[in-house]
Amino acid sequence: MANELEITGIIKYNKSGIKSDLSLSSRVSITGSRVTEIVQDIGTSDSEINLGDLGGSEGQGSPGYIIIENLSEENTVSLKPTSGSSYMISIGARKFAGPFELHDNASAPLAKSSAGSSNVRIIVVEK
Repeated sequence: MANELEITGIIKYNKSGIKSDLSLSSRVSITGSRVTEIVQDIGTSDSEINLGDLGGSEGQGSPGYIIIENLSEENTVSLKPTSGSSYMISIGARKFAGPFELHDNASAPLAKSSAGSSNVRIIVVEK
């Protein structure tokens, strides 16, 4: 098979007479056959995003694409690629980030909640 994964993104902006919009779609052929969906609790200190069967030293495959949904009603979740790096993605309450294609050598990104704990839903698709 081919083109098993469809990625679609739309952004529209309209304020004070200024308009901008972009709609993109692409299909990706996936070599592997695994997909992982997890709900993970994120605290106020750095937590490694769980890539399920596709990540870590016991990983069975190569994580390819990831999307993260913040299920919290009030907290923001911030993401960064590694410890020692700066947070570069902010996911507001009830919002999402991604999907992103992970680099071949990528380790699991780190996440931190702005307050208390926040559940995030993570879907990872094998390359």
